[in-house]
Amino acid sequence: MHTTKQYSIHVPVLLESVVKYMHPKQGESYLDMTAGYGGHAQAILEVTEAPARVVLVDRDSEAIEALTPMAEQGAQLMHTDFLSAGKELQHHEQKFDMILADLGVSSLHFDKTDRGFSFRARAPLDMRMDTRQALTAADIVNMFTEVQLIDVLRRYGEEPRAKRIAAMLCA
Repeated sequence: MHTTKQYSIHVPVLLESVVKYMHPKQGESYLDMTAGYGGHAQAILEVTEAPARVVLVDRDSEAIEALTPMAEQGAQLMHTDFLSAGKELQHHEQKFDMILADLGVSSLHFDKTDRGFSFRARAPLDMRMDTRQALTAADIVNMFTEVQLIDVLRRYGEEPRAKRIAAMLCA
């Protein structure tokens, strides 16, 4: 896979440190479990020049669209969550020299008000990383019972004040 210089619309935080600690070498294979807009991948591919194999995973449709030029250069794109991708790659006994998982939201998710991740502007409460999913944050807040909200806040947010927050939401 030959890479050409491309500029991402998102500059990853700690890019130089990630590349330094991953220490990519020419010909190594690379798996990015949260590829986003390809900033880390592009930097690593510039070093590896002709990687053995490149797999880029993301659940965000906009990110997958942004990664399309890399797919045209030979990268395999997986439009799914990292758990499902990991299971599929393991099932096919895929192995990689380098694996990166930069977990969390991107600043672009906060900047795009229609994604519903921020309170900076009036917009629908969405918060879906994968917009193919039907359930939005607004659905959860408005349809779940107090007990269900407590469970969600504790299980996924590890929120110590889950009971109080759920009660306020239901009020």
